[in-house]
Amino acid sequence: MDQDEPFGGKVIVFGEDFRQVLPVVPRATISQTIRESLVSSYLWSKMKKLKLSMNMRARTNSTFSEFLLRVGNGDEPTVADDLIALPTSILIKNQSDDLPEDCLINAIFLSLDENFKSIDYMKDRAILATKNKYVDMLNDRIIKQFSGEEKEFYSFDEAVDDTNHHYQPEFLNTLLPNGLPPTSWY
Repeated sequence: MDQDEPFGGKVIVFGEDFRQVLPVVPRATISQTIRESLVSSYLWSKMKKLKLSMNMRARTNSTFSEFLLRVGNGDEPTVADDLIALPTSILIKNQSDDLPEDCLINAIFLSLDENFKSIDYMKDRAILATKNKYVDMLNDRIIKQFSGEEKEFYSFDEAVDDTNHHYQPEFLNTLLPNGLPPTSWY
């Protein structure tokens, strides 16, 4: 390894859209956060940059793909307070007395009552949310639309190798580990 080269001269691949993803710097201002980003690092000038030319997630919709590129490049016109006006073609309008969440669910999961058992139907749809509490709320609303009998499964909660019983079941039941549904679901 070369002591005078970053990372000892080894090839390191960084894959991100650095226009969108900033480092997490606790209690930092915007300028402090940008100063800590990889783009501001002394390493940035020593890196070879490769750019992807096609948004694979939006390749079937060129209008949306071009919109995302304009936003990412900072070329999309802004309105008050540097906010971007979304094209009406990507908006879901609430045209009834339903709650906005229900309109969103109904627009994304058309005919859910007929298709909820279809793996292809379910895997091709998603609603992204900013916080887990919104994800949980939307999941609860969608699951309530499923037909069929509700089943309740019981669990036995105990920490492995906890001979001194430091972790009480009440505490374990408050944990929400990644990849598992909220405790209200099981």
